Amino acid sequence: MSVRTKEGLLITKSGAPLGFLDESLLVAGPLDAPLPGASVELPVHQHIYRYTDAAAIIHAHPPFAVVLSLLSEAILPADTEGALPLGDVPVIIKSEVSDYLEIAGLLRERVAVLMRGHGSFTRGGSLEEAFSRTSTLEASCRILYRLSAVEK
Repeated sequence: MSVRTKEGLLITKSGAPLGFLDESLLVAGPLDAPLPGASVELPVHQHIYRYTDAAAIIHAHPPFAVVLSLLSEAILPADTEGALPLGDVPVIIKSEVSDYLEIAGLLRERVAVLMRGHGSFTRGGSLEEAFSRTSTLEASCRILYRLSAVEK
């Protein structure tokens, strides 16, 4: 989880338990340099901030979204509550640093991206908005998963 600041960004430390965050679990730094102790996803967050207008980013591992990322090239929410705020959510294959640019590029036009078998990145004007988008993505993926069971 991170937020853009005047000086760069504020991001969670590596391994920080997100349900129990306090100031000791956050690290501040620039958008263009390594940041000791920061989340291993720091480079992705830095690229997203450099190439988008995001004010906040949440990277998560929502289970239903991860399952569907293994089965689809994009998530197309079937429910209105997901379709309207999310639109289509592309699924990319995670590999190397080039993915950082791909994620940032996709998040210029979209609010969420999934990395196949790994997790989601959502952006927002605030942490609350980014979290809402993460939650909406997971809820839409639950619906899609259950729909697939009914259609069989």
